[in-house]
Order: sequence, then structure tokens, then C-alpha cells
Amino acid sequence: MTNNRVYVILLFLKKEINKHYPKIITNLIICPAKPETKQEKAKAKTFWSKESTLFLKLYKQFPSIPFWAKITFKSSLIKNGRLPSFALFFDKDNDYWINLLKNKWQAFHWNPTRHKKYNFNKDTSEQTNYKIRKKGIRHFFD
Repeated sequence: MTNNRVYVILLFLKKEINKHYPKIITNLIICPAKPETKQEKAKAKTFWSKESTLFLKLYKQFPSIPFWAKITFKSSLIKNGRLPSFALFFDKDNDYWINLLKNKWQAFHWNPTRHKKYNFNKDTSEQTNYKIRKKGIRHFFD
């Protein structure tokens, strides 16, 4: 691929992320209420800038918009299923959250192995005789 094609693909992916990431963040994180004062607006601005950069870092590790749209944390330690921040995933002392996210990623992308399908012919020209030995109790305990 040439550099121009790669650049176009990256721009497309960035546009797709920009469409969906506010909705994803509001589904996964406890967001502040609508700001009314200047202080609340400043806090909301820092919150959204921090959480969006942390989300984009996580998105680089786990790049799938359907994954982020379907993921929930209701079965984890948090009761309501919404995290206080994405910073939990970057905690170096506690690996619980990043391991939980990795397990959810693997479960989301898991495909069961396909078994071979055998076609048996019902019509056979020869019947095969199998030797059947009677087994008694002595063979059962061996």
C-alpha cells in the first residue's frame, strides 16, 4: 500500500471513531451533568478532553467500534456498570481492569473451531463383519 492509501484509511477510521466515541464514552463512564456555570464548563471540558484521549489510547489497543458499542461492565465490581474513568485501565498497580478488558476482547472475537463434516454413503456393496468378543466381569476390571 502506498502512503496515500494508508493516510486515507486512517482518516476514514478517525472519522468513524469521531462519530461514535461520545456515545461510547457516555455509555461506559459516569459523565458530568450539563454545565451551567463557567467552573462547571471548565470541569466538563477537562473531563471530556481527558476521557477522550484515554479512550483513543484504549481504542489503539482494541480497535473495533462494535466491540466498544456492545461492551458493558455490569458483571464487574461496579454495581451500575458505568466506570468513574478510563484511567482505571492504565493503573500499573492493579491489573484487574485491563485483564477484564482483554478477556472481553477475546470473548468478543472468539470463533469456535469448525468440525469436519463427513458424508457417509448409505449404499454399500459389501458388509463388513466385525469380531465381537463377549466380555465378562474379569475384562471389566482389567
